[in-house]
Amino acid sequence: MKTRNNFIVVAALMVSLVVPSFSSFAADYPEGVPAPNRDCGTAAGAKVTDSITGKELTCTAGSTKSTWQNSDGTIVPETTIQDPTVIDQAKEPAPVGENDEQWIAPDPSSPNTIGYVANENLFYKHQQSSFASFTQDSAGTITAVELCKDATCAFNSLQRFDAVLPECGVVATNCISEVFAKDEAGKAVAVKVIGAFPELTPDVFKGDSSINLPTGSVPLLVDIPSKPHDGGTTYMVRALVNGFRDKSKNQSKFVIENFDTQIYAVKLKTGKYATNSMSSDVTRYNKGDRPYDNPGSRAAEICAASSATQCALSYALPENLSLGVEIKFSAGISGWLRGRVKKPQVTITGDATTGQTLRMEGFAIHVPSIYKWIPKSPLPATLVTFYKDGLPTYGSHFVLSGTDGTKPENMITQYGGTAFKDQHQWDEFLAWLPVVGDKAVVNPTFWNIGTMSNWEDQSDKNNPCFASATNLVGIVTTNATQFLEGPPDFIASSGTLDYQVASPHFTPKGDVFAGTYDLVMSSAVARCLYKFTAAPVKATVSVAGDNASQVVTTFLSESAGWLHLGAYGFSFSNPTIRVKLTQDVPAKTTTTATTAVAKKITITCVKGKNFKKVTGLKPTCPAGYKRK
Repeated sequence: MKTRNNFIVVAALMVSLVVPSFSSFAADYPEGVPAPNRDCGTAAGAKVTDSITGKELTCTAGSTKSTWQNSDGTIVPETTIQDPTVIDQAKEPAPVGENDEQWIAPDPSSPNTIGYVANENLFYKHQQSSFASFTQDSAGTITAVELCKDATCAFNSLQRFDAVLPECGVVATNCISEVFAKDEAGKAVAVKVIGAFPELTPDVFKGDSSINLPTGSVPLLVDIPSKPHDGGTTYMVRALVNGFRDKSKNQSKFVIENFDTQIYAVKLKTGKYATNSMSSDVTRYNKGDRPYDNPGSRAAEICAASSATQCALSYALPENLSLGVEIKFSAGISGWLRGRVKKPQVTITGDATTGQTLRMEGFAIHVPSIYKWIPKSPLPATLVTFYKDGLPTYGSHFVLSGTDGTKPENMITQYGGTAFKDQHQWDEFLAWLPVVGDKAVVNPTFWNIGTMSNWEDQSDKNNPCFASATNLVGIVTTNATQFLEGPPDFIASSGTLDYQVASPHFTPKGDVFAGTYDLVMSSAVARCLYKFTAAPVKATVSVAGDNASQVVTTFLSESAGWLHLGAYGFSFSNPTIRVKLTQDVPAKTTTTATTAVAKKITITCVKGKNFKKVTGLKPTCPAGYKRK
């Protein structure tokens, strides 16, 4: 399942199908209840009573659709910003979670500020199923958007999907076939499936295996009674696959781009929350706004998943529990995986042409997050250098001032999931690190494994040892906040596999943060790179960076066709991990065949006056002769 560069092009049009915008919020309306700005279909002129304000609503025709509006003419701001000049000045404040796993970036306390947050939870928590069909003109501008429920959706130009995979049963492929767990000794722990959560979201859709379209569902809840966490014994699994098909490229079947799997420790809580639903407003896609409507209460931001009335609050994952997921894919898995686990294990069975089953497991790890709001002027030196071409005019969270809406007054930049860990994000992270004092604000637990998003961009991809159309090459996992997305760089001159990572040096409590790094690589690939034989392999690990070389704990094992290497205990802020594999040269065994060749001798024999010389190995004189 190779990733594709096409994602970058499509993302420029759509920004995201999975990340909601919480720029501004209205009251808490359950899904399906008539509320201001919600679509009222063809019921133009119909009147209902607002369930929260008690005001009368009228179904009012607009330029693109009919929506519920207050009959008295008062305007209720959109629940997400569709026009940057529209602002809800009385917006609901950011919620406060009770632990690091529920943390979100607080709102700014003063105007004219810029901020930065690096916390993957803010991206992953709100991934959900969605399927849309886009009509584009010759310039690539989107002219129409249709939200799809199945494959009958009109395919005019471009289609994209994000599918949260269901449990196998009704569907036999592109589904979760097992959730499992083991204790530290490797003994299996009982896991019981509870079911899907939430029961319904607005944008679930039915798949079609004939065109490689998975079914888009909701996350799966399981119970692990013998392994409780602070919120109980419930855990949530979200396995998401995304892809597209482009008519201009004659793609009749969907191209699968990436998959990503997360596991959370959760507790269900009842209240007023929200689910997101995709917008069909064309203008939002073309100007880069996030394509969601009606996110509802900001309280949903601290949830790992939510419905209108329930929230899956996340808690710290047990660190002595190896969690695993088995997924049946309709296509082959190839290239590299990356993850947020310790001691990962992966196995693949099946055939790449007819589908493969991927089984993956590992222990949860802590990944530190940084965050800060600062005045726009004067900027610290590192940010002056990084933003030398001017501050960006976009942000994932912002409050506008004045009426022109040209630039945000307060903005916070945030990298999302690992799909965005490129050189720019790396440089921006390092520029902000000294500004936050090289210290984390929270240190949440993570369990995440997925495809490397830009494997196709890696220079090593053409290395004949890495090239694989049907096989998985390896997996890299680390607890570093930031890393350059991709496999380790093979440096031929030094014979090392180099990997760059970065994190704050200190935890929120002021302790030195200890890094973890795991590399699992196909034995065949490693032996190809180093031209090794089948003999045992050795490894040396060095960590070079801020504090020169560091002593780390390492281990190496090889089994079932995989090399497993781990390095634990190194410190940050910006080290390079170097792995060098070696192999003892077998002693040359030379066997010299020494066949003893006996030396012939010559003797002289005499008989009277007659003499004879006799030569041989054991010469003797003839009859009547005597040896002289």
